[in-house]
Amino acid sequence: MNIRLIRFETYGIKNICNKLSIDFSNGKIEPNSPFYRAKAIFGLNGSGKTAILDSIEIYKSFLLDDKYLTNSNTNKLVNMLNRKLNTFFFKMYFIGDLGDKLKAYSHEIAIKDDNGNLYISSEALKEIKGETIFSTNISLIYSVDNGVLKADLGDLAYSEAKLSKSTLISLAARRGNEAISSSPILGVIELAEKILVYKDFLDSTLNSSLADLISEDGLDAYIAETKKLESFIKTFNNDLEEIALTKAREGDKLLCTRVLKYKDYSIPLNEESRGIRKLAKMHFFINEAVKGNFVFIDELDSSLNAICLNRLLEFFLEYGMGILCFTTNSLEPISVLKKEANSLLFLGETGKLVVWNMPANINPAKHYREGYILDSPYNLDYLDFYSAFDVE
Repeated sequence: MNIRLIRFETYGIKNICNKLSIDFSNGKIEPNSPFYRAKAIFGLNGSGKTAILDSIEIYKSFLLDDKYLTNSNTNKLVNMLNRKLNTFFFKMYFIGDLGDKLKAYSHEIAIKDDNGNLYISSEALKEIKGETIFSTNISLIYSVDNGVLKADLGDLAYSEAKLSKSTLISLAARRGNEAISSSPILGVIELAEKILVYKDFLDSTLNSSLADLISEDGLDAYIAETKKLESFIKTFNNDLEEIALTKAREGDKLLCTRVLKYKDYSIPLNEESRGIRKLAKMHFFINEAVKGNFVFIDELDSSLNAICLNRLLEFFLEYGMGILCFTTNSLEPISVLKKEANSLLFLGETGKLVVWNMPANINPAKHYREGYILDSPYNLDYLDFYSAFDVE
């Protein structure tokens, strides 16, 4: 099943009050429609860049974890909801080869907070039958309103109590693909599985063992992946000679640890510098985007210097098969992405997301620095900081 993410809309997490949308296509439901593979999101600190990635991560969790609202995530999610709205909304549009032709669908959920009690107020899956995803020619596959299912889905019918705490998609995913006869529902599950979100400053795995449990059948692929990681890190550190593997059996699997070998010493990856560990994590996520998955990375520039970041973006634009969407505080990626349609997004102080679509002879970085883009943060003077510091 070939699934493509086309667009998503969201609001209600942290400071996202207004509905934000990001498009990865021009919206036309046709095989050769443009696919915007790379997206960079720029904005002032605290403008909501990370909140966009939080929204994607929460949505994925609701689709694949049927117990997401019944475990420790509840309090965390309550604290992340926008205090004005007390509602989280996410809508995803996708197209896929479901059956004998290309079809388009939308799936949406809304989560509400009733004095600390989170519940799913609505969920819907629809087929879009027009020429674009914005068509009003829509066929409802199912909807859930306050736990009440409005559709005949046979064995996928659940109680009101269940559908108030779990999405129908997550309950279907728990049963396994063989139990699902609805191709659109399978499409939503597959798309959710292809979404990967990386937020470095919250990622405790940087301080974990970075060892992997690998099956015997998966060992060859893991070795090949390790060689690619070795090549990637050598791009940044010429002193690296190789990455070797140590293997210890745990039941029917192998616990594999990557060991970086230099001329005078060797060191396990989990004991390497934070910079090298971040590169290893970054390699995994970017490789997933190259292979065709939909990857969202927070502050990509914090892991890569400007020159390497730009060369990596050029590589992805040439060979990437999926989506690489990232936030950044550096304006360097503009020099690469300004050539690509709809690839530069500017999140303003009022929460509006501006897509750069100006003529090629206009410099987006210059416009941003000088405050010519709507709500851009750089129209300030150095003396604006005078009252913020102890100046004698």
